[in-house]
Amino acid sequence: MGIRYRSFVYIFVMLLTTVGCSNEKIQNNENSIAKNTEEVAILSPPKLTVSVEGNKIIAGRGSYSWSKDNGDGTTESIYSSTGPPPEFAGKELLVKSQSEVQLFFEEAPSDYEVRIWETDNNKAIPVTDNTFTTTQDKGNVIYEVVANWEHGTATYAFSLNVK
Repeated sequence: MGIRYRSFVYIFVMLLTTVGCSNEKIQNNENSIAKNTEEVAILSPPKLTVSVEGNKIIAGRGSYSWSKDNGDGTTESIYSSTGPPPEFAGKELLVKSQSEVQLFFEEAPSDYEVRIWETDNNKAIPVTDNTFTTTQDKGNVIYEVVANWEHGTATYAFSLNVK
């Protein structure tokens, strides 16, 4: 009975040690995943939300270049390339002609430009206080936004179906 008891205690202690170590690994993995998610968020441009007539959509993010200073003399950078705006514009929003469009960046860019995207000619649109007016033209209109921050440049696109 003494040997069985010792064997049982030994196995029980080993089991507790193994469970304790595996919990530590899980916590370390969770911390690592959270850290990687934060790093990806830091290495990508802010989201752009578009609001028209009370409806909101997230603009599709296109090509961008983004970097962050690690504070130790090194920099991390990421470059992403996409096709033309119609390929990443996302869900279209049905709007009336001459509707007011509001742009909301997660982080305000230092400057940006809004254009009507066309294959031959990209027309710049005047924007005041992150607001502009849709065209009088009927049909699907793709808008492209090119924004600049200290960390880099990003393009966005969204589609409005003007009725």
